[in-house]
Amino acid sequence: MTRRLTVETARVSARDRLACWSDALAAVCGRLHADPLDASTLDGSMVFGEVGRLRIGRIEASQHRVGLTPALARTEPHAVAKVIVQTIGTSVYEQGGEVVALGPGECLVYDVAQPHMITSAEYSEHLVVIIPHELVAERGVRLDNLRAQRFSATSGIGRLGAALIESTLAELDTITPICEADLAAAILNLVFLPLAGAAHGRDAMRFRIKSYVREHIRNPDLSIEELALAFHCSKRTLHLAFGDCDQTIADFIRATRLDGCRAELEHRTDRSISEVAYAWGFTSSAHFSRLFRQRFGFAPSSLRS
Repeated sequence: MTRRLTVETARVSARDRLACWSDALAAVCGRLHADPLDASTLDGSMVFGEVGRLRIGRIEASQHRVGLTPALARTEPHAVAKVIVQTIGTSVYEQGGEVVALGPGECLVYDVAQPHMITSAEYSEHLVVIIPHELVAERGVRLDNLRAQRFSATSGIGRLGAALIESTLAELDTITPICEADLAAAILNLVFLPLAGAAHGRDAMRFRIKSYVREHIRNPDLSIEELALAFHCSKRTLHLAFGDCDQTIADFIRATRLDGCRAELEHRTDRSISEVAYAWGFTSSAHFSRLFRQRFGFAPSSLRS
């Protein structure tokens, strides 16, 4: 997908609108089956833009049904999760034997890769965030828990998340590349916090730790010792929260810093490599370069050639 995608079916002939809509969905989140129900065609518009590794957009459409059939799930890649904030109309989501009716002011998070069906019997409108699976995993959220997870967008954290999604979409043309990583992280934190509230024990603690790390990642003194002070717990408790993960807390801190550095080096040229490294909490440019090469397989200087 290009940095910005805008589709209006009114710009094509009536007979081509369904195909136009299907192609646009494929560009955003993978090939899906679209059906205008008993209407002769599908009328709608969508706009999507990229913020870091997220895709944020708004979809408006006449009555329709869209979904991933078992056949498409076997042949087409859909390695993303989707957050929907319903703003107009009612949509019914079916996945894994669950049926959820979503009305205005409600949010839904689900795994696009699993067969599902979404039916809007009337005109509907919603905000959308497309999230790669790897970012879901980084938030400590299991994909098998993303089956029609619903929460409110009219109060609490859900309201803050919906407001940030809408304002980000409105300001897509003014967002500078240097802001994207932090903005995307803020959106993800707000989107997944309601799910973390339903987590228990080790999962909930790990989510809180990761959220704290992302918020303070530019602090060069961020460490397990500081986390223990911040959470009023022992270092053993922190390590236990990551006990069933394939990375330690120190690994997570280092990977988060390196990912932030790479994103900034790819989009910003007015800072030297050392300045970028220091801005993300590294205290040695040589150490940073060595870790960068280990993680990505090439030197940070190659992003400036």
